[in-house]
Amino acid sequence: MVKTILAVAAISMSIILFGFIAIAPTNAFADLEFEEKELTQKYAPDRLLIKFKNDVSESHKKQIIHGNSGVISDEVPQIKLKIIKVPPHALEKIQIALSKHFAVEYVEKDYLFEPEVIPNDPFYSSQYHLSVIQANSAWDITQGDTSIPIAILDSGVDPTHPDLAGKLQNGYNFYNNNDDWTDADNCGHGTKVAGAAAAISNNGIGVAGVAWDNPIIPIKITASNCYGYYSSMIKELLMQLIMALKLQTLAIEFTLVIH
Repeated sequence: MVKTILAVAAISMSIILFGFIAIAPTNAFADLEFEEKELTQKYAPDRLLIKFKNDVSESHKKQIIHGNSGVISDEVPQIKLKIIKVPPHALEKIQIALSKHFAVEYVEKDYLFEPEVIPNDPFYSSQYHLSVIQANSAWDITQGDTSIPIAILDSGVDPTHPDLAGKLQNGYNFYNNNDDWTDADNCGHGTKVAGAAAAISNNGIGVAGVAWDNPIIPIKITASNCYGYYSSMIKELLMQLIMALKLQTLAIEFTLVIH
Protein backbone atom coordinates (compact mmCIF):
# COMPACT_ATOMS: atom_id res chain seq x y z
CA MET A 1 0.00 0.00 0.00
CA VAL A 2 1.30 3.37 -0.90
CA LYS A 3 0.39 6.37 1.17
CA THR A 4 1.28 9.86 0.08
CA ILE A 5 1.90 12.21 2.94
CA LEU A 6 2.03 15.91 2.28
CA ALA A 7 3.82 17.78 5.02
CA VAL A 8 3.44 21.51 4.80
CA ALA A 9 4.97 24.01 7.18
CA ALA A 10 3.99 27.65 6.81
CA ILE A 11 7.22 29.56 6.44
CA SER A 12 8.36 32.56 4.44
CA MET A 13 11.24 31.04 2.48
CA SER A 14 11.62 28.32 -0.12
CA ILE A 15 13.87 25.29 0.09
CA ILE A 16 15.44 23.02 -2.48
CA LEU A 17 16.52 19.57 -1.36
CA PHE A 18 20.30 19.53 -1.64
CA GLY A 19 20.06 23.27 -2.02
CA PHE A 20 20.04 26.33 0.15
CA ILE A 21 17.72 28.67 2.01
CA ALA A 22 18.19 32.27 3.04
CA ILE A 23 17.68 32.85 6.73
CA ALA A 24 16.58 36.30 7.76
CA PRO A 25 16.29 37.89 11.21
CA THR A 26 13.19 36.91 13.17
CA ASN A 27 11.06 39.89 12.20
CA ALA A 28 12.37 40.33 8.67
CA PHE A 29 9.32 38.78 6.98
CA ALA A 30 6.70 40.21 9.31
CA ASP A 31 4.86 42.14 6.61
CA LEU A 32 6.15 40.13 3.63
CA GLU A 33 7.77 43.23 2.21
CA PHE A 34 11.41 43.52 1.22
CA GLU A 35 13.52 46.64 1.22
CA GLU A 36 14.45 47.84 -2.25
CA LYS A 37 17.82 49.44 -2.71
CA GLU A 38 17.66 52.35 -5.10
CA LEU A 39 20.29 52.53 -7.82
CA THR A 40 21.63 56.07 -8.03
CA GLN A 41 22.25 57.03 -11.65
CA LYS A 42 24.87 59.61 -12.54
CA TYR A 43 24.25 62.20 -15.22
CA ALA A 44 25.75 65.30 -16.82
CA PRO A 45 24.98 68.14 -14.40
CA ASP A 46 24.40 70.76 -17.11
CA ARG A 47 22.82 68.86 -19.99
CA LEU A 48 19.36 67.65 -21.01
CA LEU A 49 18.06 65.61 -23.94
CA ILE A 50 14.83 66.91 -25.41
CA LYS A 51 12.52 65.79 -28.21
CA PHE A 52 9.66 67.92 -29.42
CA LYS A 53 6.43 66.73 -30.99
CA ASN A 54 6.49 66.37 -34.76
CA ASP A 55 4.37 69.41 -35.55
CA VAL A 56 6.62 71.88 -33.68
CA SER A 57 8.64 74.22 -35.90
CA GLU A 58 12.37 74.79 -35.44
CA SER A 59 11.85 78.41 -34.49
CA HIS A 60 9.32 77.42 -31.85
CA LYS A 61 11.71 74.80 -30.45
CA LYS A 62 14.46 77.38 -30.06
CA GLN A 63 12.05 79.80 -28.44
CA ILE A 64 10.99 77.21 -25.86
CA ILE A 65 14.58 76.18 -25.10
CA HIS A 66 15.87 79.76 -24.79
CA GLY A 67 12.84 80.69 -22.70
CA ASN A 68 13.91 78.06 -20.18
CA SER A 69 17.55 79.23 -19.92
CA GLY A 70 18.78 76.55 -22.32
CA VAL A 71 21.16 76.62 -25.26
CA ILE A 72 21.26 74.02 -28.04
CA SER A 73 24.74 72.44 -28.01
CA ASP A 74 24.21 69.47 -30.32
CA GLU A 75 21.53 67.31 -31.86
CA VAL A 76 20.81 63.86 -33.29
CA PRO A 77 18.83 64.70 -36.45
CA GLN A 78 17.94 61.08 -37.26
CA ILE A 79 15.61 60.98 -34.26
CA LYS A 80 15.05 64.75 -33.94
CA LEU A 81 16.70 64.85 -30.52
CA LYS A 82 18.29 68.05 -29.26
CA ILE A 83 21.05 68.20 -26.66
CA ILE A 84 20.83 71.39 -24.63
CA LYS A 85 23.06 73.06 -22.05
CA VAL A 86 21.42 74.47 -18.94
CA PRO A 87 22.67 76.08 -15.71
CA PRO A 88 23.66 73.20 -13.37
CA HIS A 89 21.92 74.72 -10.36
CA ALA A 90 18.61 74.83 -12.27
CA LEU A 91 18.73 71.51 -14.12
CA GLU A 92 15.94 69.82 -12.15
CA LYS A 93 13.65 72.83 -12.32
CA ILE A 94 14.21 73.28 -16.05
CA GLN A 95 13.58 69.59 -16.74
CA ILE A 96 10.28 69.71 -14.87
CA ALA A 97 9.19 72.88 -16.67
CA LEU A 98 10.03 71.51 -20.12
CA SER A 99 8.36 68.16 -19.41
CA LYS A 100 5.10 70.00 -18.73
CA HIS A 101 5.20 72.01 -21.96
CA PHE A 102 2.56 70.92 -24.47
CA ALA A 103 5.08 70.94 -27.37
CA VAL A 104 7.57 68.58 -25.70
CA GLU A 105 7.37 64.82 -26.25
CA TYR A 106 9.96 64.03 -23.60
CA VAL A 107 12.98 65.49 -21.82
CA GLU A 108 15.58 63.43 -19.98
CA LYS A 109 18.85 63.89 -18.15
CA ASP A 110 21.96 62.85 -20.07
CA TYR A 111 22.70 59.79 -17.94
CA LEU A 112 26.14 58.28 -17.59
CA PHE A 113 26.36 54.60 -18.40
CA GLU A 114 28.97 52.58 -16.53
CA PRO A 115 30.36 49.09 -17.01
CA GLU A 116 28.58 46.40 -15.01
CA VAL A 117 30.35 44.81 -12.07
CA ILE A 118 32.53 41.96 -13.33
CA PRO A 119 34.29 39.91 -10.63
CA ASN A 120 37.93 38.95 -11.13
CA ASP A 121 37.42 35.30 -10.13
CA PRO A 122 39.18 33.21 -12.81
CA PHE A 123 36.29 30.79 -13.40
CA TYR A 124 33.61 33.50 -13.60
CA SER A 125 33.56 33.38 -17.42
CA SER A 126 32.61 29.69 -17.28
CA GLN A 127 29.69 30.25 -14.89
CA TYR A 128 27.01 30.57 -17.55
CA HIS A 129 24.18 30.59 -14.99
CA LEU A 130 25.30 33.98 -13.66
CA SER A 131 24.83 35.60 -17.07
CA VAL A 132 21.46 33.85 -17.46
CA ILE A 133 20.15 35.44 -14.25
CA GLN A 134 21.91 38.75 -15.12
CA ALA A 135 23.85 38.65 -11.87
CA ASN A 136 26.29 41.37 -12.91
CA SER A 137 23.42 43.84 -13.31
CA ALA A 138 22.15 42.90 -9.84
CA TRP A 139 25.62 43.35 -8.35
CA ASP A 140 25.52 46.99 -9.49
CA ILE A 141 22.73 47.41 -6.92
CA THR A 142 23.72 45.01 -4.15
CA GLN A 143 26.21 42.23 -3.50
CA GLY A 144 24.21 40.68 -0.67
CA ASP A 145 23.64 41.31 3.02
CA THR A 146 25.95 40.26 5.87
CA SER A 147 22.97 40.10 8.24
CA ILE A 148 21.21 37.31 6.28
CA PRO A 149 23.01 33.95 6.43
CA ILE A 150 22.30 31.26 3.86
CA ALA A 151 21.82 27.74 5.21
CA ILE A 152 23.20 25.06 2.87
CA LEU A 153 21.27 21.79 3.42
CA ASP A 154 23.51 19.24 1.78
CA SER A 155 26.52 16.98 2.42
CA GLY A 156 28.36 19.53 4.56
CA VAL A 157 30.89 22.18 3.55
CA ASP A 158 34.68 22.05 3.37
CA PRO A 159 35.84 24.51 6.08
CA THR A 160 39.26 24.89 4.46
CA HIS A 161 38.03 25.92 1.02
CA PRO A 162 39.60 29.31 0.22
CA ASP A 163 36.41 30.62 -1.42
CA LEU A 164 34.30 29.72 1.64
CA ALA A 165 36.42 29.57 4.80
CA GLY A 166 36.11 33.24 5.61
CA LYS A 167 32.31 33.30 5.73
CA LEU A 168 31.25 30.04 7.39
CA GLN A 169 29.20 30.13 10.59
CA ASN A 170 28.62 27.23 12.96
CA GLY A 171 26.25 24.69 11.48
CA TYR A 172 24.93 21.26 12.46
CA ASN A 173 24.94 17.63 11.32
CA PHE A 174 21.30 16.50 11.27
CA TYR A 175 22.17 13.07 9.92
CA ASN A 176 24.35 12.04 12.87
CA ASN A 177 22.97 14.55 15.37
CA ASN A 178 26.30 16.19 16.16
CA ASP A 179 28.27 19.35 15.42
CA ASP A 180 30.40 17.87 12.62
CA TRP A 181 29.00 19.73 9.61
CA THR A 182 32.21 19.44 7.58
CA ASP A 183 32.40 17.84 4.18
CA ALA A 184 35.35 15.77 5.41
CA ASP A 185 34.41 12.67 3.42
CA ASN A 186 35.03 14.56 0.20
CA CYS A 187 31.52 14.16 -1.15
CA GLY A 188 31.93 17.71 -2.37
CA HIS A 189 28.33 18.40 -3.31
CA GLY A 190 27.55 20.70 -0.39
CA THR A 191 30.76 22.63 -0.93
CA LYS A 192 29.83 23.23 -4.58
CA VAL A 193 26.31 24.34 -3.67
CA ALA A 194 27.70 26.71 -1.05
CA GLY A 195 30.05 28.15 -3.63
CA ALA A 196 27.27 28.66 -6.15
CA ALA A 197 25.17 30.43 -3.56
CA ALA A 198 27.69 32.63 -1.80
CA ALA A 199 31.36 32.04 -2.55
CA ILE A 200 33.72 34.82 -1.55
CA SER A 201 33.81 36.76 -4.80
CA ASN A 202 35.95 39.30 -6.63
CA ASN A 203 38.96 37.94 -4.73
CA GLY A 204 40.97 36.70 -7.70
CA ILE A 205 40.50 32.98 -7.01
CA GLY A 206 38.00 30.25 -7.79
CA VAL A 207 34.42 31.11 -8.69
CA ALA A 208 31.94 33.90 -8.05
CA GLY A 209 28.88 33.31 -5.88
CA VAL A 210 25.52 34.97 -6.31
CA ALA A 211 25.40 36.54 -2.85
CA TRP A 212 28.90 37.88 -2.19
CA ASP A 213 28.31 39.27 1.30
CA ASN A 214 25.95 36.72 2.86
CA PRO A 215 27.48 34.32 5.42
CA ILE A 216 26.93 30.56 5.14
CA ILE A 217 25.54 28.11 7.71
CA PRO A 218 26.48 24.52 6.73
CA ILE A 219 23.71 22.02 7.51
CA LYS A 220 24.73 18.40 6.90
CA ILE A 221 21.82 16.04 6.13
CA THR A 222 23.62 13.13 4.43
CA ALA A 223 25.87 10.23 5.32
CA SER A 224 29.47 9.95 4.08
CA ASN A 225 28.25 8.37 0.83
CA CYS A 226 26.32 11.56 0.03
CA TYR A 227 22.92 9.92 0.48
CA GLY A 228 20.39 10.98 3.10
CA TYR A 229 16.87 10.18 4.24
CA TYR A 230 13.81 12.40 4.28
CA SER A 231 13.21 11.24 7.84
CA SER A 232 16.42 12.76 9.17
CA MET A 233 15.78 15.96 7.29
CA ILE A 234 12.17 16.34 8.40
CA LYS A 235 12.73 15.28 12.01
CA GLU A 236 15.62 17.62 12.58
CA LEU A 237 14.85 20.42 10.14
CA LEU A 238 11.28 21.10 11.15
CA MET A 239 11.98 20.86 14.88
CA GLN A 240 15.58 21.70 15.67
CA LEU A 241 16.46 24.05 12.79
CA ILE A 242 13.49 26.31 13.39
CA MET A 243 14.15 26.40 17.13
CA ALA A 244 17.94 26.68 16.93
CA LEU A 245 17.93 29.47 14.37
CA LYS A 246 14.78 31.06 15.81
CA LEU A 247 13.04 31.31 12.48
CA GLN A 248 9.63 32.84 12.54
CA THR A 249 8.24 31.07 9.48
CA LEU A 250 9.30 28.57 6.80
CA ALA A 251 7.69 27.57 3.47
CA ILE A 252 8.52 23.92 3.01
CA GLU A 253 6.56 21.27 1.20
CA PHE A 254 7.57 17.63 1.06
CA THR A 255 5.85 14.75 -0.71
CA LEU A 256 6.80 11.43 0.90
CA VAL A 257 6.00 8.02 -0.50
CA ILE A 258 5.76 5.31 2.16
CA HIS A 259 5.48 1.66 1.19
